[in-house]
Amino acid sequence: MAVEDTKFALKRQFLRYIHPLKSITNDLVQKECWIEQMKYLVKDFKTLLNLSFKKFWSTVVFNKQATVGLCTFLQEGAPPHLMDQLPEDDDVLNIYNEVDSFAYKLFKRLTKSSENKENCMSNHYMWSLLYHNNIISIPMLFDICSIYGETRKKELEIIFEELFTCQQLYKENLNNFIQISIKCLNQLQDKIEVDMGYDNLMCQINKTSTDIEESNLCLTEDIINYLLDTSCTITNFLEIYPMASRHFYQEKFHLESENAVEEYLEVITELLEYNEFVIDYTLVYDLTKDIRKLQKSNKEIDSTIYDYLLKSLEVINQPYTELKQNELQEQQLEIQTISTNIESTKLQSLVSNVKDLLPHLGEGFIQKCLEYYDMDSEKVINMVLKNCLPLELTQYDLNLPLMSAYEDNATGYDTSIKENKKLKKLKKLLDNESFRNETRPFYEKYYVTEVTCAELDSYYNDEYDDTYDGIEYDRPEPIDENTERRPNVIPRVLMKKTAITEVVKEESSDDEPQKVLNFQPFCENPEEVRERQARKHAAKQSKKSNQNDPQVASSSAKPSGSNVELERQRKNKNKAFSGNHNRRNAARNKHQKGMF
Repeated sequence: MAVEDTKFALKRQFLRYIHPLKSITNDLVQKECWIEQMKYLVKDFKTLLNLSFKKFWSTVVFNKQATVGLCTFLQEGAPPHLMDQLPEDDDVLNIYNEVDSFAYKLFKRLTKSSENKENCMSNHYMWSLLYHNNIISIPMLFDICSIYGETRKKELEIIFEELFTCQQLYKENLNNFIQISIKCLNQLQDKIEVDMGYDNLMCQINKTSTDIEESNLCLTEDIINYLLDTSCTITNFLEIYPMASRHFYQEKFHLESENAVEEYLEVITELLEYNEFVIDYTLVYDLTKDIRKLQKSNKEIDSTIYDYLLKSLEVINQPYTELKQNELQEQQLEIQTISTNIESTKLQSLVSNVKDLLPHLGEGFIQKCLEYYDMDSEKVINMVLKNCLPLELTQYDLNLPLMSAYEDNATGYDTSIKENKKLKKLKKLLDNESFRNETRPFYEKYYVTEVTCAELDSYYNDEYDDTYDGIEYDRPEPIDENTERRPNVIPRVLMKKTAITEVVKEESSDDEPQKVLNFQPFCENPEEVRERQARKHAAKQSKKSNQNDPQVASSSAKPSGSNVELERQRKNKNKAFSGNHNRRNAARNKHQKGMF
């Protein structure tokens, strides 16, 4: 059954919303006129809200002017991030807030399919009615997100979910809207580039920089507000209906250009010249975090670019970082001071409690006892009355006054009570052998377990044999292995000649005669070497003479000392007349053998 009928539709005109900045200047009459118009708009909203279910839907469907006030307010109303653009006038702000409230109530009734059992329709029929009569469109949904996305998020999540579920045509319109948005952003980018080129041209002609800055100020503000409004609106829409992110991704909305990442990095590089802007921007959006994400997902870009940007941002934000660290340290110090004051107050209260029952004790001594017994005043009183204080506390004077930590350390008293107590607790924990019973079943699987002395005695039950206990045995003294292997002697190289002779005599004077075998001194006597060489030479000469003269006797006599001297003189005199190329080698051999 249709809920709309032309017979029930209101045939009247409805007002449009007008932004206050478009109709109000500095004239008081204009302000009163605008306020009066907004009051009539509020009446229109109230009229529609007070209609019956059938009259309301008949008017909305057949009277195209019925929702003109709502549509114009959503298009020209101030979102939360642009509320500062409204006049700072209480009367203007009050009527604006009233229009804002009734506009949302009208939108809520447009998305409500039933009021009671008699006045109701299906959700699919309602959204089909709204779609085909162009009452609620995709642009209108984005305007709703812009104005009410932050304050009415929970309610809008339910409405948007029902809208896209019941009417699939909205999804097709969403794709078309995304494509149009991409074209608008591309045109805006082209326009900005053209305007920048035009400004450079004007600078080269006649106009001064001041004139150009004044002419571009309004244009720059409009561009910033447009981009801000667009980004906030899309952000709110995606937060309210996250499933729409698929449509944005399919239409490649995240790439306004093919080289979006490179262009983004170039923009950040240009912004590094403006330190104050970078610091303020970083307070809201963490540029360092964004660049690190791009570095992980776009590795084809040179890493030096990322490193340069990250290092530059670190240098720019360093003063702010240091300021935050100082503030954090101050906060921690303040918290620590407050905590110390609380502990001091608590300690003073406990000391007073003990002092009331034990007035003969000094406050300083009571403090030491409380610290030892974990601030348990009842236990302190009990141990004092029983006279069972440990040595760590009895070393103090019972009349010890209350002192600060600095004064306590300066008096020379032992301040290690807490440490000693901690050591005792640690020793008690280490002495606990209950873990043995827990680990025993595990090691018994591998036939390895700890055995106590009692268990060991039970394992070995043989009786002790005392047959040979009465016999005494002489046990030799242990001999050092080094002494038994080799006596302690001086190396022969370090001995003097007389010492070597004495050693040989001592060894030969034993009961059984012994000979020194294979004794070879470190260096031979040169006289003995020369004498041995002379004998060899004389033997060779006599052998040659015997071969030439067979009558000469074969036995060779030992040359006398005079002949040796003569031979040596003759050799030295005549050695220059005959070739002897091995003279250097022969000299080296003589030197090595110790002949000179």
